[in-house]
Amino acid sequence: MTIHDITRPLGEETAPWPGDTPFARTWAGRIPRGDHSNVSALSFSPHLGTHIDAPFHVREEGATLDRMDLEPFLGLARVIDARPGPDGAIPPEALAGIDAGDPPRLLFRTGTHPDTARFPTDFAHLAPETAEAIVRGGARLVGMDTPSLDPYGSEELTSHKIIMDGGLYWIENLDLSRVSPGVYRLVALPLRIAGGDGGPVRAVLVTDYP
Repeated sequence: MTIHDITRPLGEETAPWPGDTPFARTWAGRIPRGDHSNVSALSFSPHLGTHIDAPFHVREEGATLDRMDLEPFLGLARVIDARPGPDGAIPPEALAGIDAGDPPRLLFRTGTHPDTARFPTDFAHLAPETAEAIVRGGARLVGMDTPSLDPYGSEELTSHKIIMDGGLYWIENLDLSRVSPGVYRLVALPLRIAGGDGGPVRAVLVTDYP
């Protein structure tokens, strides 16, 4: 069995979405200073690093993190090499020859967010027409290697809402730089945060699974 870690490291060097709470760590206990154990306290936005958005993130009536169905986050997934157009949007043509429902999890590798220490404002995003095609195709989950399904500065969050209203879940800020296009087994379970609008996830792709 081969495990591909597609999670970005999360730490003080991780650039947050502008205006969000950055990663910070304080220590309640440290062995070098005589404490019995190392104990830390963490503070950061739940949308920092590789994370899952709960539907509640974009709609007040949407499900919170602890009420989300887990099945979409486990199973076969297809990594797609997707190049954005001049406007930064991934066009529907990225799905040419692909059955969005088989497997029903699509992970878009755009290569437009290579440096986690610098927040990009020109990252690739899903065109609304592409989001609609994904929904029509029968997918259950969408993953991106960028901070958002929508362009930076979007207030409408159109693609988020199309994906959500279609009954799909989504993962943002994956690291797909070291995996090739193809089909893998995805494991990316959300934390069970009561009332959560989102949260970090440890996402992996598995090959040669028995």
